[in-house]
Amino acid sequence: MQGMSLLTQVYGLLAFSMLVFAGGAALGRNGQLGTVIFGAIAYIGLGVAVPYLAAHSNLDINLLLGLFVAWVLVSGLFCGPMIAMVREENGWRPVVLAGGSTSIVLVGATYMSIGMGDPSAWMKPLAGFTFIFLCVSLIAAFIGMRGRLWDLVTGAIGACLASAFILGYSAVLMQAHAAGDTSTRTAIKIAAQLWSAILWLFIEFMKIYSK
Repeated sequence: MQGMSLLTQVYGLLAFSMLVFAGGAALGRNGQLGTVIFGAIAYIGLGVAVPYLAAHSNLDINLLLGLFVAWVLVSGLFCGPMIAMVREENGWRPVVLAGGSTSIVLVGATYMSIGMGDPSAWMKPLAGFTFIFLCVSLIAAFIGMRGRLWDLVTGAIGACLASAFILGYSAVLMQAHAAGDTSTRTAIKIAAQLWSAILWLFIEFMKIYSK
């Protein structure tokens, strides 16, 4: 991948990630609770490790790419049962709409991020608010707080937060590209950050579009 522009590398990785994710989701669609829990733990662990290793280690680039692909595959295995459940209850419509809406947000964020400047000033407090939101959502799920209105409200808030992260990471990408950075390590780091936000947005859109 060395020699390609940073934009080509990142969006190439994301396009490949969508194929790997689809394969993982197909393989994991019949997963049981234990598989889902294992997938969630592995997804979070690799999701933290891959960007960190890309930024702060001298790990062989091929091994780093392998870890990235494995992480994306795990994300598909983790989401497979969720997608299957949504399809069984609502048909393919929510899944297709979620994928289309996520793509539109990604394209829009890419164009909005051109010439945007450094997003770190607002991404740090955004991360803090996101942590609080996720904690509240987990507590609510634990105590059994459910309902269509709750799903719509939390889905909308989550979608807005995920979209903001996509915009921020897209701005980081544009800055690095403008600075002439063509490092594959940088591409993997930014692609991993974008993929985590893209997957989150996809899940929130599925929640919104489901009946």
